[in-house]
Amino acid sequence: MEKQPLSDFVSFAPGINPTRAEEQFSKTQFTYYDQTSFTQDYYHTSGKLQEREIPGALEDFAVHTGDVVISNSLHKATLVHSENSGKILSLNFTRVNFTGTELDKHFFIYLFNEHADAQRQKDREIQNTKTSARLPLKGLRNITIPIVPLKEQLTLGQIYRNVLTLRGKLNRYAELLNAFAINILEDNLKEK
Repeated sequence: MEKQPLSDFVSFAPGINPTRAEEQFSKTQFTYYDQTSFTQDYYHTSGKLQEREIPGALEDFAVHTGDVVISNSLHKATLVHSENSGKILSLNFTRVNFTGTELDKHFFIYLFNEHADAQRQKDREIQNTKTSARLPLKGLRNITIPIVPLKEQLTLGQIYRNVLTLRGKLNRYAELLNAFAINILEDNLKEK
């Protein structure tokens, strides 16, 4: 199967340093895209929809519905949902900018998160940094991916999206089941 580097299909833009942003801009209250936002988007769980004012100078760092972001600490990618649109991307995340239509966003997310060869390449890049567990932009660009027809990408991407949605629901169910069991055990002890 033919492979090509990610740099043929996407470019990467790092987030902004929050300390520097607050020093540089007079407005100090920014709503940042954080790990909670990423988790909501990753598992397709909804949060509270909130209108956000984005200062013009920070527009390049704001995420919007449909953007793909990578968590630099988790080495996972997700699609931004409407609940997190307008938040400012911090240095903990990298935006993926698609330069054409040859690569489906959901297929990219599947490859980046799950494909065995991509995982090996990410691990190798992380080992080469020696200073942090962060994927360098150069390393991201050099990851090679298999080339499949767009129709097949759309199918695989949709299947992966459904898997993530189901995984999120199962995680939520497990949390509720655990809370329910703990409450029953606690109530049982109180009665005695």
